[in-house]
Amino acid sequence: DDKVELWMMNHNPFLDEGQEKEWHNLYLNSRLGSKIKILPRVETHFEVAQIMQQADVGVFPSRAEGWNLEALEMMAMGKQVILTNYSAHTEFATDKNSKLIEVNEREDAYDGIWFHGQGEWASIGDSQISQLIEHMRDCKKEEGKNENGVSTANEFTWDNCAAKIMESVN
Repeated sequence: DDKVELWMMNHNPFLDEGQEKEWHNLYLNSRLGSKIKILPRVETHFEVAQIMQQADVGVFPSRAEGWNLEALEMMAMGKQVILTNYSAHTEFATDKNSKLIEVNEREDAYDGIWFHGQGEWASIGDSQISQLIEHMRDCKKEEGKNENGVSTANEFTWDNCAAKIMESVN
């Protein structure tokens, strides 16, 4: 009954049209499919930023993530973010700047396309889904800018990152 809409902008250039449609149908045919809007791929970063600016919360429940720049970009805009407390984005996501979904189990990384059991990733079960729902409700109640997220994002500007690299090679 919550008055929310999930916007998904999840174009994957490695999937063919049929595979992408299969993923979209999985979401759209779910129990809450009427509250899900799948956004088409846009041409520019500026367009992505405009869409992100319209969103209230960035929701990133992932099994594993290489960095999750999108979450950091949402923080830079002062948006609340919800992330699994697992994988690379834990380098910048904390309980001060994010709503964290605790992961208590891992499973073999298997999707039948790219991952065939080499390594592990976070297991997303009922507990994680419940945490996500609660975090979304909490974000809906909270007003104002995510100042801690903005501060965190400022630490990871291109200039700051380049300066740290230069410090380490000198």
